[in-house]
Amino acid sequence: MLKKAICILAFSMFALSFLALIQTKVAHAQTPTVEIVNPGPDGYTLKWNASTVDRGFGSSDFLFYSNETAIGSTFFMNITIHDVQNCRGWGIGVVYDNTTLKYVSAWRPSDHVFEPVEEMGWTIVAPAPTVDAVNETHGIVKWGLTYIIPEGETPWTFNGSGILGQIQFKIINCAAKVTTADFVFDPDWTDVYYYPSGSEKPTMGVGHFEYTDNDLPVISTPVQNPLANNVQAGQSVNVFVNVTDQGSGVKNVTLYYRNDTTPWYSVPMTFNSTSGSWEATIPGHALGTNIAYYIEAYDNVENYAKNDNATGYYTYSVIPEFSPYAMMLILVLATASVMLVMLSKRWKKFYSKL
Repeated sequence: MLKKAICILAFSMFALSFLALIQTKVAHAQTPTVEIVNPGPDGYTLKWNASTVDRGFGSSDFLFYSNETAIGSTFFMNITIHDVQNCRGWGIGVVYDNTTLKYVSAWRPSDHVFEPVEEMGWTIVAPAPTVDAVNETHGIVKWGLTYIIPEGETPWTFNGSGILGQIQFKIINCAAKVTTADFVFDPDWTDVYYYPSGSEKPTMGVGHFEYTDNDLPVISTPVQNPLANNVQAGQSVNVFVNVTDQGSGVKNVTLYYRNDTTPWYSVPMTFNSTSGSWEATIPGHALGTNIAYYIEAYDNVENYAKNDNATGYYTYSVIPEFSPYAMMLILVLATASVMLVMLSKRWKKFYSKL
């Protein structure tokens, strides 16, 4: 409540500072229009780190794809005004979906409509933007600007079309394969102010945001412990794999395994936040069992991926505690040891007769 009261007070002071005579609306030959426009990066590469592929630049559409733009990326919009006469100030309220987007910042670009006022050194009256909740799913950015004409100076006003300001947002969530949201102006907070007095509700455009998650989860090559050539009878096998998804994020990962005669068994994998990998355990099997396994993953909008080693699966066989090669080596070493002992005794006997 306090924040809302402060916001109302700030905007009241803003209006009174330059239009003490506003009591009635002013009718102009043509009602100006305010719009939300996609400018693309526009030279602000630190403020726009979403895709730079032209998908609606210059329009009111903000279109992004997960294979080009990750969740957490930022973009911004131009707030523009068209066909205005004798403009001395503006106030806007831009409503957005706060379940999908987060307000980051707002600023006036160097070519904003009142830039000549700054060049003349006149006082700009521009309270900092405020952000309030409209409801549980939407927020509103409230912003405005006017200026003080010094006493004795020839009045100056803006006529024509141009940019009022720029507002930056971050993409924070993707709730569906195609997530959509609109940017709209709140009529209660959107006005154009005139010189010498008066204000008017402009015609208000709508902006459209769309994020398409067309990315499948990416599943790396799994790693197992013990290694495939060293799994012994009854020994469990731990499997580790990295799975990523830059769109909606990884929802779940499942390991499937079988031997030569059984159907596929599923084992849900768990995420280890320390290692960043997904983990599961295949139970121990009898000597000579051949095991095959593969991994599936879903993201949060049900995009699906499978890593089955190009249909060859990942495999291992359960070996005896000592493999035939190891047994042969042990036999050779044992035989050699016996021969060395016998030779040693003969040499001792030979030297004792000298």
